[in-house]
Amino acid sequence: MSTVFLIDANNIIYRSFFAIKGFTTSTGQPTNAIFGFVSTMLKILKDYKPEYLAVAFDTPALTFRHLLLEQYKITRKPMPEELSAQIPVIKEILQAFGITMIEKESFEADDLIACLALKFSSAGHRVVIVTGDKDILQLVSENINVLNPSNWELMNRQRFIEKYSFHPENIVDYLALCGDASDCVPGVQKIGEKIASQLIKEFGTIENLYENIESIEGKKKQLLIEGKESAFLSKRLVKLSCDAGLEIEIEDTKINNVNLERIRQIFQSLEFRKFETQLEEIFGFNANSSISQDALAIGDRIFNFNEILANPDKFSGILTDKNLVKLGTNIKEKIKLLVSKNSYLSPPYFDFQIACFLLGSSPAETDIFQLHAAYLESFKSQQMDFLVHSIEMPLIEVLAFMELYGVFVDTGYLELLKKEYENEMRTLQEKIYHIAGEVFNINSPSQVAKILFDKLGLPPKRKTKTGYSTDTTVLEQLRSSHKIVELILQYRQLAKLISTYIDGFIPFINPADSRIHPEYHQTVASSGRLVCHNPNLQSIPVKTEKGGKIRKIFIAPENATLYSFDYSQIELRILAHFSKDKNLIDAFQNNRDIHIETAKQLFPLQDGLFGADDIERYRRIAKTINFGIIYGMNEYGLAQRLSCPVEEARAFIDCYFAKFPLVRVYIQKSVEEAEKNGYTRTLFGRRRNLAEIHSQNKNQKEFAKRVAVNMPIQGTAAELIKLAMIKIHDLVRNEKMKSKMILQVHDELVFEISKGEEHLVDRIRNIMENIYRFDVPLKVDVSKGENYLEMDKI
Repeated sequence: MSTVFLIDANNIIYRSFFAIKGFTTSTGQPTNAIFGFVSTMLKILKDYKPEYLAVAFDTPALTFRHLLLEQYKITRKPMPEELSAQIPVIKEILQAFGITMIEKESFEADDLIACLALKFSSAGHRVVIVTGDKDILQLVSENINVLNPSNWELMNRQRFIEKYSFHPENIVDYLALCGDASDCVPGVQKIGEKIASQLIKEFGTIENLYENIESIEGKKKQLLIEGKESAFLSKRLVKLSCDAGLEIEIEDTKINNVNLERIRQIFQSLEFRKFETQLEEIFGFNANSSISQDALAIGDRIFNFNEILANPDKFSGILTDKNLVKLGTNIKEKIKLLVSKNSYLSPPYFDFQIACFLLGSSPAETDIFQLHAAYLESFKSQQMDFLVHSIEMPLIEVLAFMELYGVFVDTGYLELLKKEYENEMRTLQEKIYHIAGEVFNINSPSQVAKILFDKLGLPPKRKTKTGYSTDTTVLEQLRSSHKIVELILQYRQLAKLISTYIDGFIPFINPADSRIHPEYHQTVASSGRLVCHNPNLQSIPVKTEKGGKIRKIFIAPENATLYSFDYSQIELRILAHFSKDKNLIDAFQNNRDIHIETAKQLFPLQDGLFGADDIERYRRIAKTINFGIIYGMNEYGLAQRLSCPVEEARAFIDCYFAKFPLVRVYIQKSVEEAEKNGYTRTLFGRRRNLAEIHSQNKNQKEFAKRVAVNMPIQGTAAELIKLAMIKIHDLVRNEKMKSKMILQVHDELVFEISKGEEHLVDRIRNIMENIYRFDVPLKVDVSKGENYLEMDKI
């Protein structure tokens, strides 16, 4: 049995077009729908690795539904020109991917998908339909699932029944009663989702409902009688048609003839640099499609890595020769695989995937040695030699061993924490239901909106396509309006902690060693920051008490202690070095609190006139301003962040630049250089191209200006900690210590320091603080503890 994915193109395209704003190329070509569609397709290709896949499109022609109801989809405006211009590009991309496209006049994409889904499932194949359209749920069965691309929830038959309490085939009856406003399906007037759900639970179909209409009491009965014709018409509109007569077999949907070079060309023309680096992971190609991913060149020879892995002892001499560069792709994984075989691949390395990411493109050479030479020449001409050979390539081994070692987890505490949070959620749920006076789905934005705005009369803040928003931003604004809002926020926080962190971490705990072995990526963030996933241990919450408890699951093993080494205000120190501002440099050289220094400039802080609470409040405001300046925040952004008038925010910024005038000069100079060169760069040579800085689109141009200011600072900070990681790794390895570097969280390194090796603490701090000589000293805060939450500063 095979699995085939069927994609509703128009559903994803429309959702992307309206959800993603301001995406254009530097020439002004709109790309938001393309970007969203490609993001979705790449996720499907990467996460699910489908062998069979087809994409269905609507056509402009009227369908049989328009003949049934003239008003069908009448409220939908004609396709915007900015969207219609993107569809041919999407089809060109699909063609390059070797993906089958399906469309037929007078039939919607849903109908075509229904035809194929029923055909393939009846032949014993599993079908996964990708759409956010409710209509398609009528197809859900043992062999047909629906994957919603908005939240990646997979709807199977059991999950559907749990959610709706009736069978999937009856959703046509449900929609026949409550209607579907997005498609102008009328339903029965004044019969909403709740009543429709109750009626379908009881009667199953509208045919059975109307046969037993006399058993209905009150106003509902009259509404149903008056709306009978509309109900049956609505059911015909919603029910999918399988009359398209598609002569397509499952083998016709097999992905083949992928033209990787053409895909790259399209992505480069669209300025989709982010996507280029994902192609290698999905299709198993390296930076040059003609070079096998299994190829490993050492010296003047090319080996098949699978042969090496089968008998590493045979190749141990050449694998560990430190005079020979190892050329290939995904070298980090090769190092890990060899370690698992008690072997070792020694540096120096040259990874083509990393090289392609740093350069932003791949040379055209097809010979592995010529390709290496072409990269070296390009890096030399762009003054990136140090970045490549002293930072990114040596870091490969560091990350490999961090991933191999992993982070130790207290599984017992994790289970207790889950039970504690689940009990708290049940208590909160009961309180919320009591206040609301009814039971409803707290996870449903529409049902929460009905309680808050319709029943309790709270003022709605923002409207979306599906109704009034109840996202966290809105609820925060309503927090003081009603006690139920605070309870819903607490409930959501716990639900997020359980789903993302507790349940999210459990599958990644290796039962053999009770450790999580996350993956670190060098080819994702254009700033040079490392990105961690499977799972992401760089986003563990810390600002709230409940979130902070998640950190307690990470503990030190027996005979070791956890130590954290955290660069203090590293980005502000780099700003001081770059700007050469005397006041900023003086504050850091004399170890004064930079946020208090800024607060003194903005507010009349005088010793003895303000209490500790006042000073801390002003310090928090000053801290927001300090970091806002680094991220290129203007007065509007600062006003929003501080919840103050724009005029006041503008005055704060003016006061800041009066205190630190050369910071303004640095910002202006950074933008001017980006406009002149078309890119910005870090201290060690990493480039980020900024074609948007010449865009006619104001939002795009302003974004590019902010990047021009921030990327050199953030990227330099990322490179400093990478240099420190490399030096510390070499120290620990060369002296054969038991202590391990286990986690990197941007400006922080976490270690397991073994008993008897505490002398390493001062050596690590010394390496980090002296890794590069700036105009201001680097400072590292050190903490230790038995777990990652309860750590004492030393």
